[in-house]
Amino acid sequence: MSGLFSAGTKLFRNLSPDKQHKVFQAAVHEFASKGYRNASMNSLVKAAGISKGSLFLYFGSKQHLFNSVVE
Repeated sequence: MSGLFSAGTKLFRNLSPDKQHKVFQAAVHEFASKGYRNASMNSLVKAAGISKGSLFLYFGSKQHLFNSVVE
């Protein structure tokens, strides 16, 4: 799982590989199924099992998260 979300913050990279993978899978599913514009961060955090505040602490913005997924 090394290198996953390399653009994520240090806080995100300090999460367990399992938690990183869960966030990654939730983000991929959300963006792939709904596209960037319609992707819901509320749905994503529910699927990932994290708080919305944590997600934005890790990535700062929806755009940064999207860029990290695409990378």
